Amino acid sequence: MRTICLFFGIFLFSLCVRAQVIDTAYMECWYKFSYIKLKLETMGEDLMVLQIGKNCSKFYSQYTHENDSLLATPEGMKVWRQLFEAGFATGNFPHSRTLSYIHKNYPENQITVADQNNLSHYKFTEDLEKQNWQIQPETKEILGFSCQKADCEFRGRKYEAWFTPEIPIDNGPWKFAGLPGLIVAIADTAGLYQFELTGINRSERPIYFGYYSRPKYVKTDRKTFLNACWKYHSDSDGQTKAVSSVDFSFLDSKPVKLKYDQMETDYPH
Repeated sequence: MRTICLFFGIFLFSLCVRAQVIDTAYMECWYKFSYIKLKLETMGEDLMVLQIGKNCSKFYSQYTHENDSLLATPEGMKVWRQLFEAGFATGNFPHSRTLSYIHKNYPENQITVADQNNLSHYKFTEDLEKQNWQIQPETKEILGFSCQKADCEFRGRKYEAWFTPEIPIDNGPWKFAGLPGLIVAIADTAGLYQFELTGINRSERPIYFGYYSRPKYVKTDRKTFLNACWKYHSDSDGQTKAVSSVDFSFLDSKPVKLKYDQMETDYPH
């Protein structure tokens, strides 16, 4: 994946023309994201970026961002194909991981999510619902920052977080916010979803909305989208066949009962 970064700057200008700028980041926080792969029942890993601007923030996968950026232009697609052919044998080729782009306080007091399921891109808004935190007395040092523990329950899961008052920013990974300091680590108590801060840097980069490739978004709502994702994870071949001309009958796939749930569990399924 490091190879992709060498090519990324080549296409920056053309991407800027295409993308919608919604703010300018003054800080970027990098997180290691460990998560359960629902159907495979194995743990995956991603590198996430939290861009923090004056008016809003954006949280996304660096790998998905790089892959989408390359595929956004004809020149980038040529590079993508070269990298794919060179790395296919070892599995070291550009590919997306976490698909969601989460924009906090965009618009004001709301979260706008751009995401993908099956072969379509979706967009929905929800209230900026800050978690009801219970700050605990425990403290420890993480990456040289003095941190304090906090607990909450959010959309079907219990979480334990560590935040640092040394960075008095009301923000954190994913949809987490509402503590008197940046969230540097957080995990659900079942150990299925975990974010760990790995680095912070100053920034003057624009914050773009969603995908660089500017797909046509289907408007939906959060619970409808999560329900569609659940159906896809349960029967990905059948769901893909339903929206495309691809015939997956040779795989003889059948819907399965998933052992694990998505990060948010408060939806009809």
